[in-house]
Amino acid sequence: MDRLTELRNFFRQDPENASLALDLVDALLGEGHVDEAQALVNTWTDAWLARPECLFRVGRCALARADYAAAVNPLRRIVENGVDEPAVHHDLAYALLGMGDVDGAETILAPLVPQSIVIPSIGLLHARVLHYRRRYDDAALILEAIVSERADNAEAWGLLAMIELDREGFDAAGFAAGRALSLSSNQPDALAALGTLSLARFDADNSYANFSRLLESQPHNGRALAGAGEALLLRGDSQGARPLLEKASHAMPGHLGTWHALAWSALLEGDIGAARASFDSALAAD
Repeated sequence: MDRLTELRNFFRQDPENASLALDLVDALLGEGHVDEAQALVNTWTDAWLARPECLFRVGRCALARADYAAAVNPLRRIVENGVDEPAVHHDLAYALLGMGDVDGAETILAPLVPQSIVIPSIGLLHARVLHYRRRYDDAALILEAIVSERADNAEAWGLLAMIELDREGFDAAGFAAGRALSLSSNQPDALAALGTLSLARFDADNSYANFSRLLESQPHNGRALAGAGEALLLRGDSQGARPLLEKASHAMPGHLGTWHALAWSALLEGDIGAARASFDSALAAD
């Protein structure tokens, strides 16, 4: 019997055991059972949610769904209550970065950067900040150092794939994505990288397949929503593309390409007013 099955059985017998509940949430998230972990967290009482260790798992569940806004408040409450743990600051910075608040993420992360060598997750998040700053070479150096020491780090390979993609190293991106997925079959960055690579190669079916896999675990992921919508546009399915692109534009209001794709999907449907509104939103952003 595996550990997750054991934990489920133990928790059924002792559902008031908070420590057991925390272990079960961690195991569920570790195995990719995000919906089950979220369902468990949703049953927690106010008394449990007053505990920082429970709030931390609430934030972790939200991060696993890429629902960054839902992650910020519980994690910020922990920090405001005086808890000074690297994992909490890391997750809060990650959530802020996911919301596009790069300055806020960098401020939270700054005191932890010297620990990048001994805590790979800090190095990974620092690389993500550098990625947002378009300092691709600096970010790649950090990730290359991580995978040279820990070749089994799927997240590092996945993020490296994204960075190689953005600096137009397409073969290197494909290699890194493949390494990531060989270690973790649903690694989000690797799926996004392969989806984007397929779009660039006009392979709509493979692109949509990769972005759809990503959306199964992260339905709020703006890049995945936009990529899936663009793949459908490439297949000529403007009707299917439009709702995905509408969600993506709300998730990434400053991303001009998404507004453009949404406008074209509306034009293809003959909705001139909606197309004009999307182009206006792009102009308002830049």
